[in-house]
Amino acid sequence: MIGTKVSNNHLIPIDPYITMLMRSIRKGDFVRIEGYLVNVHYHDGTGSWYTSTTRTDEGYTFDGKGSCETIYVTDIVWLKE
Repeated sequence: MIGTKVSNNHLIPIDPYITMLMRSIRKGDFVRIEGYLVNVHYHDGTGSWYTSTTRTDEGYTFDGKGSCETIYVTDIVWLKE
């Protein structure tokens, strides 16, 4: 199933150093992103946003549009540049 092979990811850096590493990633880089899938609750006055915490769920949001994986990034390692 293609849904478990491809994902839309949002990244939350653990600290400023990881933020710098994230900004250094360029097209063509091979990196390993380490961290945790997290469930983020966000309220903007119109509803809440819930993220996916597994690779196999269909997710849910307040508007029913599905979800993406959100990763709390603890490390980034370049495998190939």
